[in-house]
Amino acid sequence: FFFSSSSFFFLMIRRPPRSTLFPYTTLFRSERMRFTGINDKSVYKNATTLRLTRNFARSFMRVADTLQKIGRSDEAEQLIERAIQDVPHSIDALYFLADLYSKNHKEKKLLKLIQNTEYGDSHQLETYLGRLYRRTNQQDKAEQVYKKILTEDPSFRKAFDDLMRLYYKKRDPEKMKIIVQAWIDNNPYDPQMNAILESLDKEFERLNKKQNQDNK
Repeated sequence: FFFSSSSFFFLMIRRPPRSTLFPYTTLFRSERMRFTGINDKSVYKNATTLRLTRNFARSFMRVADTLQKIGRSDEAEQLIERAIQDVPHSIDALYFLADLYSKNHKEKKLLKLIQNTEYGDSHQLETYLGRLYRRTNQQDKAEQVYKKILTEDPSFRKAFDDLMRLYYKKRDPEKMKIIVQAWIDNNPYDPQMNAILESLDKEFERLNKKQNQDNK
């Protein structure tokens, strides 16, 4: 009776100890030692080295994802924080951590991450902040975040989509129409948006007719 190395690794992920991250750091220690100097900017890193070190960070992400799914969110966050400390240029790990903070309602940590990181797209990170505010029912704050992003980058689709979802949930077709029109003005070659604007115009026409009938 025996376990293959892959089976043992899977079991270790599924049944992590509750009080320590030791197995995870032990698992990756030998790999981490290979990349001494990763976060030393004076050390030259070519494209191959950068790719290898990002793969190292993704190994942490796979374990953290399992931890998050089984309700061990604090340990998942600690693991990715460690990954970013070791591989600060891993954009995937950076966005993964921002998403964890957003899902776990860690506003202060997410704000600090946005303010301090030298990597990644600031608008992408701010989108996670908007989602945190939506999840915590702070719709006005979420709206402000998305509008700020779109003011600075009128073609940032993720912020536009999230803002549309927010207005749809609030049942505010007037604001939906305004941002769709603004999107078309700044992105004139998006046929999908023209179709959406046409649908909103029809909805406004229907609502106006209903309101006029009710007032008679």
